[in-house]
Amino acid sequence: MKIINEKGKIFGLVNIIDLGAILLVLGLLAGGLWYIQRENLASQKEMKEYTVTIKCASYFENVAKTLKTGDKFYYGKDFINAVISEVSYEDAKIDGYAADGTIVFQKHPVLKDIYIKVTVTSDEKDPMIWMGPLHATVGKEIVVKTSRVEVMGTIIDIQE
Repeated sequence: MKIINEKGKIFGLVNIIDLGAILLVLGLLAGGLWYIQRENLASQKEMKEYTVTIKCASYFENVAKTLKTGDKFYYGKDFINAVISEVSYEDAKIDGYAADGTIVFQKHPVLKDIYIKVTVTSDEKDPMIWMGPLHATVGKEIVVKTSRVEVMGTIIDIQE
């Protein structure tokens, strides 16, 4: 018995072209089901809120005033899971020299150190806290970007 007969049928039952079309449809159905199931699994994650504190050192006061509670962080082409919950600022501390030559901290007359508390929602079971595609770790320098502000900052604290 031939595997493919003279009419192009496999084992005399199904045409090769028909078999290819059937396998393609089954593959598309399986892929679609996997894609839908993948989204359902993502929505079933146990999410936890974290408060990430970011220090943006030595910026003008209008930068701090432009950052608003409720502003979302922006990364790439979309907003991410980081929302500003509190903004405060104080006079920036800069290095200066005393009369005896020792280094002392002084308040800058114009620049401000901005402290931003951000609420981040991340998967509770993941050992890393994710802010969009970026992981949040103390000491990490990140770009604080909203729809109106873009400045550099350093993560100085993470609270559960």
